[in-house]
Amino acid sequence: MDNAPAGRVVFSQLFNESETFLQPCIETFLAYTGPESVLVLNLPQGRAIDPALHALSDRVFLINGGFQRRLWDHTILAGHLESFGFALEHVPDFSHFSALASNSLMVRRFDLPAALSALAASHNETRLDLEDLPKEWHWRFVRQMPEYIGLLKREWGITHATSNQIEGLFAARSDWALLHDRLDALARLGATMRPDLPVPIEEVLPGTCFASLGSGRYTYVCHVFWDRQVPSQSRSSNVDFADILTMAQHFPPHICAFKWFERSPQAIETAAVVQPWSRALLAELADAVAAGDQDRMLVQRGLLERLAATLRAREAWRPFTARWWGQGASRSGSLPDQVIEATGQKLPLEDIGAPAGAAFLMMEKTGAKLRLGFDITEDGGATRLRLRCAGPAGDGALQGFLYLDPQVPGRLRTLRVRLAQARVAAEEEAVRAFRFTADTGYCPPARLRFTFDTATHRAYHFREEGWHPTEIGWYGIPILPGMELDLLLEMPADGEAAAS
Repeated sequence: MDNAPAGRVVFSQLFNESETFLQPCIETFLAYTGPESVLVLNLPQGRAIDPALHALSDRVFLINGGFQRRLWDHTILAGHLESFGFALEHVPDFSHFSALASNSLMVRRFDLPAALSALAASHNETRLDLEDLPKEWHWRFVRQMPEYIGLLKREWGITHATSNQIEGLFAARSDWALLHDRLDALARLGATMRPDLPVPIEEVLPGTCFASLGSGRYTYVCHVFWDRQVPSQSRSSNVDFADILTMAQHFPPHICAFKWFERSPQAIETAAVVQPWSRALLAELADAVAAGDQDRMLVQRGLLERLAATLRAREAWRPFTARWWGQGASRSGSLPDQVIEATGQKLPLEDIGAPAGAAFLMMEKTGAKLRLGFDITEDGGATRLRLRCAGPAGDGALQGFLYLDPQVPGRLRTLRVRLAQARVAAEEEAVRAFRFTADTGYCPPARLRFTFDTATHRAYHFREEGWHPTEIGWYGIPILPGMELDLLLEMPADGEAAAS
């Protein structure tokens, strides 16, 4: 670590994501930090680590955790303290420590002097009496945990509490050491956790410990958009490009990271930060926005629009069902209108001429009797789906999904759905409710990456990342009473699965 200043910062990140996200995550950290910063990536217990990753930088350490981490107990905090303990042995001269989430990413260069100034200006107190905690947030659960409160009093000497976020929590080594020295006591606190009272200790204990037993000084180098839709609702990033381009105007200089980003380099906002060329472009645009330089912004906008138009002209698509039917076969299938009762059943659709397992209905348990039918044809280089559903009057509840698989194995799966502009107002809600699954028992919302408008159609681009290159996956089209969908379904024409 040549030219490393005395008193470095160790960042800890608990990493449970796919291999495709690991190296971009490391490279992004290195791009936004200098010799003053070290990263300890704490991977799951027993997970294999590619030896080549150890050689990326002497400022990055990859370790395997010694225990399974869970969302609602002490193990997330214990994982960061495990990284802290590793740093004590391998980075002995560090003076500060910060915890990062794996779905937070640095978006501008870490400014150590600014972080130290913010830390010096901070003053945090424990204002909440453990015997009279509020009835909101996590405190409503802590109130019901007398054993946890009792241990804090007896073993920690703590009578008052405060809250904190773990994402970007930045404090002196001496304050974090107060927690690390009490790992056994932390485990005993964790043992008091109850599944019906989910409390993430990492959000209620560090600040309490720093303020009650330590300096009371801590700050954050990551901003979390708590006021926006969270990933459990959206499954995607809630960071907007405007947030990055206007950081200088809206965030103090010690803030260098944002949360939430989707944990995939395929996600547009994530790709913008983890790719070297787009990082450089974001920095140029942010400088132009901060300076109010309209000429620079216009030049970059023209560049981006010309590039986008060029790439769009080179796109090639084929019908979603291109592999369904053999040569000479009728390239169409249909389900004649029929009455189906929604009782939670799975209905194979092999009679429509599709390969075995390529199409099926998965109904909800509503008990509604529906009149359902659809037609699938290959129409002008695309697959045209016309789906009809009539149900009980006034009942607009989801009744199920029509699942379709293009029979193209591979980690990456892209679906383009085109909807005629005249039908957007009536049918867009259904398109945005698409699902995706590689396991028929778990069907989360599909990831809608971006949309494009032309004079005739609106195109919705879904892109999914599978877990294994040989698995298949289904896109699910929602079934709603009174719905008449007319969609064009397409996939890339370039052998994407083989390339991925």
